[in-house]
Amino acid sequence: DTIVAESEAAPKVQLLSAGSGTVCLVRDPKDGAHYRGQVTSVSEDKFSVHYVDYGNRETVPISSLFDIPVSLTQHKVCGVHCKIAGTKTPEGGFDSGNTDKLKEAVRPQHGSLRLRTPCL
Repeated sequence: DTIVAESEAAPKVQLLSAGSGTVCLVRDPKDGAHYRGQVTSVSEDKFSVHYVDYGNRETVPISSLFDIPVSLTQHKVCGVHCKIAGTKTPEGGFDSGNTDKLKEAVRPQHGSLRLRTPCL
């Protein structure tokens, strides 16, 4: 909750430009909240961003990119890409709304799975 609270409390200074590799706060078009992100590519006026604490990716306009305070760059990245050997990703993938699918995919081969978010 510390990173989320800091992100929301941070002053919002919109970026005027950004390129691949730019670390910033990204306003999520779905919920309007601001999350730590990194620009992965730019195409015309669209910016592909990777939300570093959640692992998802999205394409947003420059109006959704904001300067990130130095204090928010000091936290570890929480979203880590991983794969579980011997499992298949369900259609639609895994997200916070379908972790039961992940647990079911793992249980037959590995016994059990406990999902935690240590950074939040």
